[in-house]
Amino acid sequence: MKAAIVLNCDFNREISEEYIFCADGGYKYLLSKRLKPFCVVGDFDSTEVPQGVLHFQVPQRKDFTDGEYAVRLAIENGFDDLSIYGVYGGRIDHVLYNLNLLAIANSLGAKAKIMGDGFDGYLIDDKIALKTEVGDIISIVPFGDEVHIMSSEGLEYEIKNLSLTKRQTKGVSNVATKKEVSIKVKRGECLLFHIFRKEV
Repeated sequence: MKAAIVLNCDFNREISEEYIFCADGGYKYLLSKRLKPFCVVGDFDSTEVPQGVLHFQVPQRKDFTDGEYAVRLAIENGFDDLSIYGVYGGRIDHVLYNLNLLAIANSLGAKAKIMGDGFDGYLIDDKIALKTEVGDIISIVPFGDEVHIMSSEGLEYEIKNLSLTKRQTKGVSNVATKKEVSIKVKRGECLLFHIFRKEV
């Protein structure tokens, strides 16, 4: 089942999922858009405890984020296809840890993607095929020390049997040349950012 996870950062992307889990301050965003969440989770240090809405309160003294709790709660309740909104725009440490939500979902057997303003983001450890427009930007960023890309199709700069590390920027700003781009990973994990030629 599909669900949205809404974090505490502003964004302009339209939410299409029926079930919405808000991480604390994400609830303010929904209120501003007159959207009703399925569930609100967090320590409520960024917003008041919602009335008349399903919510789960966690302690303010904790060593995990409200976003992680929202992802785990959604998966525990049978949602295995997550779209995460509001990932960037706040503190840089929060942004980096928000990217880890993709790995958390993956480790729990769920699919997840970032829904940003003008881009989607994925964590890849096997293979992916994306619907694209010619001219879209595809950037691949190692998520560990190294990722080994076996092959790609539909890119201006073909990737074949290539290892990428955090000590280089070779995977940035490739260009889609077809209506579908595919990437196969042999070893390791990478973040793949699909940046739309035209704003969504």
